[in-house]
Amino acid sequence: MSLHKLVVVIGAATAKVGPVFFGFLLSKYWGHSEYATFLLLANFAAFISSFPTLGGVPQILSSGRLSNPGYEIKRNINVSISLVILFQLGYLLYWFFVQKNGSNVEAIRGWSWFLSSLFYSIGLVLYGLANALLNAKERWLIASLCSVGVYLSPVVFAFAIGGSLEGRNYFIIVLYAFLFFSSCAVYFLSVTRFFKIGFSFSPKVIFFEWRGLLKHFKVSFFGVACLWGFYLAAEEVNRNFEDIPSAIYSLSFQLFSVSIFIPSVLGGVLVPYLSNRINRKSNVEKVKMWSFFVYIFIASSFSIIVMLLSDYLIKLYGFENYPDMARDVFIKMQIAAVLASVAAYRIQELIVYSRYLVLSAGGCVWLVVMMYGIADTVTLQELVLSFVWAYFAVLLFYLFDFVFIKMVLMGLIKIGYKRKH
Repeated sequence: MSLHKLVVVIGAATAKVGPVFFGFLLSKYWGHSEYATFLLLANFAAFISSFPTLGGVPQILSSGRLSNPGYEIKRNINVSISLVILFQLGYLLYWFFVQKNGSNVEAIRGWSWFLSSLFYSIGLVLYGLANALLNAKERWLIASLCSVGVYLSPVVFAFAIGGSLEGRNYFIIVLYAFLFFSSCAVYFLSVTRFFKIGFSFSPKVIFFEWRGLLKHFKVSFFGVACLWGFYLAAEEVNRNFEDIPSAIYSLSFQLFSVSIFIPSVLGGVLVPYLSNRINRKSNVEKVKMWSFFVYIFIASSFSIIVMLLSDYLIKLYGFENYPDMARDVFIKMQIAAVLASVAAYRIQELIVYSRYLVLSAGGCVWLVVMMYGIADTVTLQELVLSFVWAYFAVLLFYLFDFVFIKMVLMGLIKIGYKRKH
């Protein structure tokens, strides 16, 4: 790996530490309950932003193989922005008339929840679009450095401003969400202005781009399914477990997120690189083979580090009363992270070749296994084991899909050879 690409990966990985550090500060200075609430919020915001983000970002990243990439980028940004507005309006109505008085999770009932989810989810969409645009233009180093500022600055300013406001625990999360949204908005506006990409805040855009809307759904479904499963798991934890077990899950999930984030960073480099060079078969195959082993090595190395540091993390976060539970949960989540990283390699390969229906089918497989595991869970360890089985199932699905396609191609080649001779 060149020094340039190494800096890109390190910078992006450092950015992802921002929410982890914010969670640590919440756990230490505001309480384990606030930490669990923050993770629930982060999962929900990721879910509600997933359709606009995961529909647009892969198409922007792979736009280099198309004859008019500029139009493809502009179209996806317009559809994504329009969907953000519609989704937020729809959720406001649902929250006000259903969740505000009827949710089983107390944290969801207050206005602080809606405001936090509004700021955080919009911020995630703006960040995803800006980052994808820079990666598609192969400005990886700039994207990496900007990511560090976008993710770390809200943590610093939130605690600088909110640290003196004792007794108002919810405010620190709202403040963090607002600062994150602000940094993402500055990032998005700066990038789109630099590349002279026009966009519209009008929801009517998607009705003129109905084909783009359908493609958004097809492209994003795998990610939407996973993020919905993440949210259901977090809601189950907040509903049925005490503060410290909930915080144990929160930390294990954040470590899991960091582990799978690095392959997603590499995907931001790999997908546009392969898309822009898709006709150079020999070079493409070499890069694909190299990246596969890198994915496995990075995920496995991070998992080993987490396992080695598990006792230190237990003391640092105040989990001394639940040491066995914490170790078991950390290990299971890191096993799931390794499986997810291997699956990510196959997912990104499918994105390059626009095989979005296969991704959607994989999303169905993952969600069904995950929901079955959550519904049948009693202990926290059983709930976390659902992640392992879900990623194992979807990985098998992708491997069998690959074998099936290979068998079909080999069969067609043999038939063609026999006819020729």
